[in-house]
Amino acid sequence: MKGCGFLKKIALISALSAACVAIPDSTVLETMPAFVIDNYSSILNFSNIPAVRIQRGDNPDYAQVEYDDSAWKTISLPSDWTKYFPSWVGVCWYRFRVKFPPSLPSHSVGIQLGVISDVDELYFNGVKIAATGSFPPNRQSCYDKIRIYEIPTVLIRPGIENIFALRVAGLFLSGSGPYTGEFYIGPFMKLQRNLLAKEFFTMFFVVIYLAVGIYFGIIFVLHVSEKENLFFSLTTLSSAIYFFFRTQVKYLVSDNFLLMKKLEYMVLFLIFSLFLEFITYYAFRRRTVVHYIYHIVTAMCIGMVAASNDPLVWNAILKNIVQPSWIFPVAFCFYVIIDGLKIYKEFYFILISFIILSITLVNDILVNRHVYEFLSLSPYAYLILIMGISYIMHRRFIELKRKVNEKSFDKGTEFGRKRLRIGVDAEEKLKKALAIIEEKYSQEVTREMLADELGMNADYFGKLFKQYTGKKISEYVNEIRVRNAQKLLSDPENSISSIAFAVGFESLPTFYRVFQKCTGESPQSYRRKILQISQ
Repeated sequence: MKGCGFLKKIALISALSAACVAIPDSTVLETMPAFVIDNYSSILNFSNIPAVRIQRGDNPDYAQVEYDDSAWKTISLPSDWTKYFPSWVGVCWYRFRVKFPPSLPSHSVGIQLGVISDVDELYFNGVKIAATGSFPPNRQSCYDKIRIYEIPTVLIRPGIENIFALRVAGLFLSGSGPYTGEFYIGPFMKLQRNLLAKEFFTMFFVVIYLAVGIYFGIIFVLHVSEKENLFFSLTTLSSAIYFFFRTQVKYLVSDNFLLMKKLEYMVLFLIFSLFLEFITYYAFRRRTVVHYIYHIVTAMCIGMVAASNDPLVWNAILKNIVQPSWIFPVAFCFYVIIDGLKIYKEFYFILISFIILSITLVNDILVNRHVYEFLSLSPYAYLILIMGISYIMHRRFIELKRKVNEKSFDKGTEFGRKRLRIGVDAEEKLKKALAIIEEKYSQEVTREMLADELGMNADYFGKLFKQYTGKKISEYVNEIRVRNAQKLLSDPENSISSIAFAVGFESLPTFYRVFQKCTGESPQSYRRKILQISQ
């Protein structure tokens, strides 16, 4: 069997050599300038040089060296063929010439063709040397992979022109062919190393978001009541996954294009829902009906992508449903940020960052839809926003840890209580428990702590307390805290955050939630009402 394999290789090399001998050195090939390679060790960048010819339609003769392409359009790469053939989604061919040095190379030579949409085959001197994806009818898409192909040394004609013919099948109504990226000819291994080095640099975004997500995930585990940390962690972790799927490094994990691209779409849809939940908790807002509608629409879109293996369906869902639906989370974020400017100075930074992000998102949507050509800017604006919020939330967490250890300087009064008949001894102990709560409400007050001080069983004490006051211990403590917070809110010099920590709450979200539950309004609303009355 090994001998047969060796004979097959000899036969293939012989066939390729025969093909090279049969290639005529026609003067017709002189009609268009060739890219000139001075030496095999350097890299030639042939991007944006108008020496490539394009023709729509599919004809196997287009791959042949002797084919006369003088009537074809002359372009440069990268290029979206819809500029020349609007709405064409069939097959286009590209042809260009390269003149190599007068000797054969001592190492492998390669060619980098940027990102090609959707599938392609590359012919060199009339011989097919590489392909990515599969052409219809059994199409296997691969429209976001950078192509780097090795050129068989045996096919190189040293010292004269060599013909490259690229066959491409499009998929979308825009962004077809070798439409983006950089185009090189040079040492094959060097091209691969340079691409990997560049792609690993883009992993910078992934590492940053991953680190931020893990950090705030740990904070949430330590303080589970602060759900803004949970959703910020999930948002940044999802961002890390999304940006990973936007790199070429993903193909080191798997060559399954459909799986990689499907996950990219699904994660992108999810990020906006997670960020909406984060900003809702972060700004102490209640969910509205529109919140739930938006989440349902997002879930349905994710489900449709998961159930389909057609990139055209995914793209249609993104452009026609998901991107228009982003108006709600963006508008909601603007609303709560602007509304909170009077109370939180850090919201000014978030507002500016969010305006920049919104502008760059619009830019990127228009660029991706090929309305005009420009750089993709939203990843950088998004990074600035995330890092700024991370810093603010970190400072808030440090402040929380400092405040939670401080004692309040004000003591509250006892709420009205509905007492039931109870034993004299038990009542005396319960009165003592209430006095302890009045004194230590700004600290951590638990059923076990009170029961221990009174020398009682914790479970039995909890039942007696509920019978005596009509409330659970935690509810009673929170009401005491809220009553004292109401007093402090009457002084405009006291910030809401300092009041929350002073009366014993460990986080602002918990304070807002409990205050709303006890009074029926937010601390801001209560403060505005009190200040208006006093005026």
